[in-house]
Amino acid sequence: MISPFSIRHQEVIYNKKLKVSFPKRLNKRIWMILERLNSEWIEYSDSGMNYPENTLNKTRELIKEVYGKDNLVANVEENKTELQQFIETTYPSKVLDVVEIYYYVMKQADIDLFCKKAEVTKTVNKAFEDERISWRLSEGKFYQIDYDFFIRDVTEKTYSILKEKGFEGACDEYTQAKKDFKEHNYKSSILNSCKSMESILKTILDIDEGNASYLLSKLKDSRFIEDLAEEYRGGFTSQVLMAVPFLRNKLGGHGQGNDRISVSVEYAELALNLSSSIILFLLQKYSLEEHKEDNFEDETLDDWDEDFDEEFNEEDFDVPF
Repeated sequence: MISPFSIRHQEVIYNKKLKVSFPKRLNKRIWMILERLNSEWIEYSDSGMNYPENTLNKTRELIKEVYGKDNLVANVEENKTELQQFIETTYPSKVLDVVEIYYYVMKQADIDLFCKKAEVTKTVNKAFEDERISWRLSEGKFYQIDYDFFIRDVTEKTYSILKEKGFEGACDEYTQAKKDFKEHNYKSSILNSCKSMESILKTILDIDEGNASYLLSKLKDSRFIEDLAEEYRGGFTSQVLMAVPFLRNKLGGHGQGNDRISVSVEYAELALNLSSSIILFLLQKYSLEEHKEDNFEDETLDDWDEDFDEEFNEEDFDVPF
């Protein structure tokens, strides 16, 4: 027997340590998804009799069994089914129960509903994504994601350093990428994430023009990654650092031909976080080189003495991030 969401989490829900909330229109949308993806098949009783069955009917009966209730609602409105009215009016945690039980019924069905299960997962998650609800269905169970983690940690660190170091253009583009993400403009977010990275490359390489591929080819031959073995530099710049430009070219508006590509939140979030990490890496390398120049530009051999090792220890070269 399945233990749906509200039963698995009943203690923390009861103690108000876990709160599930979303607008009633999402209840309605979930019902419409489940109704559209309803499947029918023939089942056989122990006596050999056959009878028609469907996902919605079995879901309703299993919910009653799990809750220990004869009815899901007191009075069913005209032109509505009992399950429909229950989904549209019940608490959010119970809506999650319904979806999980619906998925469980599909797994137990006498026919192969593999494609239907995948479609349920995809469309339910899309509905939650559209409403900015932090729950996702995976293998028939709901899990909470930290939907706003992208604006903390590495991204906030990147933003602060960009402002501090005076990379105004890159900072503006990075800020726009974050704004686009919050406003669900995922293609624009990917595009501006890449723009910010390219602006950093142009600044540290002192180059006015060039696309990502050209800029990274110049980075390969620069002093910034000379600590990396020469045989690795080409792969590092063309594969590792090209990840964000690749997403931009394929999903952010470039190279799509006649087909319009829909970009989901996960890819935009990936681009934003990848660009953050790459920008941080580039800024660290840039700052390290600047620090070296500051320490050595006025030095002569006459200035170096036996205390060199003490004066220029590793702490002098730490990047203050």
